[in-house]
Amino acid sequence: MGSFQSEVYALIGNPVGHSLSPLMHNSAYQEMGLQAHYVSFLVEDLENAVRGIRALGISGVSVTIPFKIEVKVSILRWMFFESLPFASHGIMNMITQRSSVFLLSAIKGPVDPTVAIGYYTPAIKAIDPLMRLPHSMRLALLPVISENENSPELIKKIVENTTKYLLIFLSFPIIVMTTFFPEKLVLLILGDKYLPSASILGIIGVAFAFKALNAPIIAVLASSGHLYRYLYLSGGVTIFTVILNIFLIPRYSYKGAAVTVLVEAIITTLTRHYLVRDIYGTNPGEQKMLIKVFSTIGTSVVLTFILYKVVQIPVPFSVSIGLVAYGGMIYFLGIFSRNEMAVVVRRLLKKVPVRA
Repeated sequence: MGSFQSEVYALIGNPVGHSLSPLMHNSAYQEMGLQAHYVSFLVEDLENAVRGIRALGISGVSVTIPFKIEVKVSILRWMFFESLPFASHGIMNMITQRSSVFLLSAIKGPVDPTVAIGYYTPAIKAIDPLMRLPHSMRLALLPVISENENSPELIKKIVENTTKYLLIFLSFPIIVMTTFFPEKLVLLILGDKYLPSASILGIIGVAFAFKALNAPIIAVLASSGHLYRYLYLSGGVTIFTVILNIFLIPRYSYKGAAVTVLVEAIITTLTRHYLVRDIYGTNPGEQKMLIKVFSTIGTSVVLTFILYKVVQIPVPFSVSIGLVAYGGMIYFLGIFSRNEMAVVVRRLLKKVPVRA
């Protein structure tokens, strides 16, 4: 059949020997050049078969008779409890994200509720497309982490490297753009009618910079079966977010809602990272590396801010000096190995294709 490193799909049923599905699917995979295989399994016990499918890491399953018709209640119960942590987490996450808009419309503050929502929502939408990268990275990590669930050292290394790259190449640029060029971003993306949104774009930018770091952590929690351990923390964060909004919105309107987003992002990121370290243990090397990365980002942002606000050097020059300092610290602190630097340079210059 070939290497099981490729994706495997299956047909389960009883009987299955007559089915032409494997022939049709494998011919299609070969024609399309896909690294995938389609096999058939003669199944007697559906419940144990489902467990085996998950244990083997099979990518997808087709179901034929008699299991199309005779679905056992025990299977439905098992599927319900398996999916419950994901559903609960999704609901709480939705409440956390949407409570700000709802409370802005429901609570009277210093700014008219309709106007407040009109300034708050565009600031969120302006940065939201940048979150496609960590979202895609999370989806890519899911099968890798699932296949290596019993290799904690490898998982910790994956989290360390992914977090490092997100910090360096996504979180830092978001912070720089939203802190030093908020008006220009608003004018470019939203138009001059939404210029008041620039006042909270820096806050939202830092919040999203933290949220980006959750991609590898969510993949680990979802793949390892430990997501249920985060439900209590997630519920607490949701309640805290609502309470903080109720306190801040009457006083600061949409600016208060933006502060709530930032506080929620910081707490969520810290608690998720803590939980993963509690499950898989602490890696001293990872901690030292992340300290170096955070120090590099913090120093560069503070330096740029001082040059711009205190020394009053124009923004383009202040940011340029900050970026030079940023690159220098990355190099001299050894945040990237020589091999990693070579890969990054090749990707940026697009001269030499990089193979996985």
